[in-house]
Amino acid sequence: MDADLIILGGGPAGLAAATRARERGAQVLLVEREHLGGTCLHRGCVPTVASVEMAHLRRQSRDADRVVQMVVKGYVILMAVVVDQMKKSR
Repeated sequence: MDADLIILGGGPAGLAAATRARERGAQVLLVEREHLGGTCLHRGCVPTVASVEMAHLRRQSRDADRVVQMVVKGYVILMAVVVDQMKKSR
């Protein structure tokens, strides 16, 4: 494959660079060894923030055992899925 740009890593910066290059007409090869989105999306920032927010919600809720999901910026986050993903990545 002929590429104008080869990007190593499909984290937030790699995805942004690939998108910008494609918008400008470049042929892009994006190389990622695991999951697109990188550590921040799958094991770091996003799951951690979701866990902290869920903890705050549970603490404030009288029906703590019923809080199983939350909505952040229009996305529904299922806490069981977040916890499972974090356990798999360790």
